[in-house]
Amino acid sequence: IFLGVSHTSAEEVNEEVVVDFVEESELLADTMSFDSVLDEVKAYNWKFPHVVFAQFLLESGGFSSALTRTNNNFAGMKVAVRRLTTANKTNLNVYAHYTDYKHCVVDRALYEASFLRDITSEEEYYKTVSRIYAEDGSYERKLRMLVEAYKLKELF
Repeated sequence: IFLGVSHTSAEEVNEEVVVDFVEESELLADTMSFDSVLDEVKAYNWKFPHVVFAQFLLESGGFSSALTRTNNNFAGMKVAVRRLTTANKTNLNVYAHYTDYKHCVVDRALYEASFLRDITSEEEYYKTVSRIYAEDGSYERKLRMLVEAYKLKELF
């Protein structure tokens, strides 16, 4: 039961700029920023929060994608059909729309609880997320690059 996500931003980014595009992002819609999303991720009991945050960076093009700006959706989440969701049901688009960025974080947590709860190792987490969440064949490598470049493990 995989819902899938879009990776338009990630597919357009080549290896040399996978880290640079994050640095170029400024404040997001309303009060969403790198730090505010980081704080929100820290508020939850993720198995591997540094990987989740790297996914948010990658999926959203450094929190600057059109989907992030219009739908408060920096996780690239599609509308859930077989699990609980915080997405608005009124949006006819296939991508989830959230009233604010915090609802996007909660929805990603619900996704993890539904589909990733049995994963026990970081290696398995990377592999599984890359296999079921991503359409980009270099997704795992890009996530690892972001975790390393931004020292994301140290932030959690």
